[in-house]
Amino acid sequence: MIFIVVKWKIRPDKADEWLSMVDPFIQATRAEPGNPFFDWSRSIDDPNEFVLVEAFRDGDAGTAHVQ
Repeated sequence: MIFIVVKWKIRPDKADEWLSMVDPFIQATRAEPGNPFFDWSRSIDDPNEFVLVEAFRDGDAGTAHVQ
């Protein structure tokens, strides 16, 4: 399994709408057969920072995702 964690700094004027903006990509990624989870969390310390936690079953699933 490939496990990825990424912190994203979002522009302050876009932070409140960030999850809505990326929702089509979230839904598409979650629908991929090799993706067990793809979840965002908003930092409680910095409202402009989000953390993405995602996983892919194996290298083939990860490759399919980026293509």
